[in-house]
Amino acid sequence: MAYVTSASYGGRYLKLECWENATDVVQNYSQVGATLSSIGGSVAYYSIYNWGGDVNGNRLWGISTTYWNSYAFPAATGSDTKYINVYHNADGSVGNVGFTLYGKVYYSGTASFDGTLGLSQFNRGTTVYQSLNSKTPTSITMNWSTTNTADYVWYSTNNGSSWTGIWSGSASSGTYTISGLSPNTSYNIKTRVRRQDTQRDGNYSGATAISTYQSYSTVTSVTTGNLMPFTMTAYCTSSNAGNTDSYEYSLCDSNLSVLQTYTTNLTYYNFTGLNEETTYYIRCRVKSTDSQVWSGYSYSSAFTTPADQSKGYIKINGTWTLGKVYHKENGAWVKAKKTYLKYGDSWHISKNP
Repeated sequence: MAYVTSASYGGRYLKLECWENATDVVQNYSQVGATLSSIGGSVAYYSIYNWGGDVNGNRLWGISTTYWNSYAFPAATGSDTKYINVYHNADGSVGNVGFTLYGKVYYSGTASFDGTLGLSQFNRGTTVYQSLNSKTPTSITMNWSTTNTADYVWYSTNNGSSWTGIWSGSASSGTYTISGLSPNTSYNIKTRVRRQDTQRDGNYSGATAISTYQSYSTVTSVTTGNLMPFTMTAYCTSSNAGNTDSYEYSLCDSNLSVLQTYTTNLTYYNFTGLNEETTYYIRCRVKSTDSQVWSGYSYSSAFTTPADQSKGYIKINGTWTLGKVYHKENGAWVKAKKTYLKYGDSWHISKNP
């Protein structure tokens, strides 16, 4: 509340009093009340010359003169109250309201008396928060929330230089996904919202620098080598070895059912415990270092382990029967790993049937 008074005569003076009577953040104004009063005096009536009042540049009481013998206000004591709406700036800020009282008691002429009234400063916006939800090589998903209900959301990937609208509705929190980004690239993300009740859209979060992941590593080849009756070596190559921290190798049977699985940071793995003359597959996948995302599975070609010892046919009771071959070394029978046959003038290693 603030007021000014005129000069007095015989105890009579004028007073202009102003106050903030009400506020409306949504409509963005303060209602200011103003009362012009004629107070005191040793007699009942005084001529009041060139009296009036302005509030915030608006003339609420026009300049006029009221003579004592009119017996009317303000020649007579009393008061009159008026109201005016003072609109704030778009963000809710507002300067002081100026007001002016005009008038002289008893003496003719003019006089003015100035005052100011401070008004409430509105927060028509809302505080905006954001945080990372998840990301991929080509997208970023953000969480957002506000201290008031929002009805529209924008995002910026360049620290607010440009904006993209992505949601409308009525909520105080949610998520959004920015797609079509480049792998292994940093973006300065900001979130902007429009407060629903005030329709104020100048509300921004701070910027958060977020880098997308490198392109996910994938398996480019699965091969086998060093094939023995009970052991073999599996090899796996990644599309991006520099961004691969794990290789998973699985030994599968002929139906692709998993028999053994091992994880290592090497591009090969030596399997043991295989069965001779058995068909297997190797299944591999790789995990990206930065995102810790596993690739899909890739399979080798089928491979069959060799026999543990050579085999041959012998005639038993007139029937040729397949059997394992042994030979005698230093008086002891041992497994024959290889068998050589002579045809023509040369010895040739035989193949197991």
